[in-house]
Amino acid sequence: MAFDFNQLKQRFSKQGATQDPAATQQVQTATTASKPAKTSPKVEALKRGFLDIKAVCEEGKIKLFAKQVVVVLLAFFGVRYLVGKINAQKEVVMDRISAIAIQQTHQDDYVANKDRLLRLEPLFPDISKKNEWLIQSLMKTFSAHQIQADINGNANEKAEGSYTVMSQEVSFKESFANVGKFVADVENGDDFLRLSNITISKVMDSASLGQNTVTMRFATLFPKEKYAKRLFKDYEQQMKKINAQAAPAANTSAPAPSEPAAQGGTNAL
Repeated sequence: MAFDFNQLKQRFSKQGATQDPAATQQVQTATTASKPAKTSPKVEALKRGFLDIKAVCEEGKIKLFAKQVVVVLLAFFGVRYLVGKINAQKEVVMDRISAIAIQQTHQDDYVANKDRLLRLEPLFPDISKKNEWLIQSLMKTFSAHQIQADINGNANEKAEGSYTVMSQEVSFKESFANVGKFVADVENGDDFLRLSNITISKVMDSASLGQNTVTMRFATLFPKEKYAKRLFKDYEQQMKKINAQAAPAANTSAPAPSEPAAQGGTNAL
């Protein structure tokens, strides 16, 4: 019988695998562990980049990165500038949104106060014309009531806060009835001209029976600055609207031309 070496080798190999499976498993584990773990291509590229940078630094060729560093720095500062500008614009927009929200919340109060300011502010004369305005207003007031008055022109002026107070003393002779009507008309007039002091003395002369010597001090306010025109963009349109509304009322309430004379004659009696 011929000796078959290969057949004998295969027989012993099978027996060894059957008798020692743990050894076989260790051999397989060692074989698997010896294989290198697969990594991501991006990680490999990043590792190669760091290795290249390290090699260049070791060779003293750092100048190769100067251009890239400058570009990165410029990009960084450019982005920072743009971000700052965007934040500034954002703050402006937020302020506008906040202002609009406040206006919407208090819209009724805002509209009422706006209308009030537009109607009241023109009643106050401009401070640049305070002396001229006061004298002309007094002359017009006394002329409308047909009263001969002595206006000395020595007005007193006093600055208080955001406005200036001016007062002017005037003397004249008139009956009690006419004085009462005159005071009522002045106090209820459209011009912001008010009485701050009144002195009445009876005339004892028989030729001036029923007459009184009257001394009045008139006062008015002059704001140092008027805000409506600067605050409201539609100032001109709103003032035209207010003036148009006031015109019919003024024409309706205006007395007949002969009324002052007739009243003056009746009161004189």
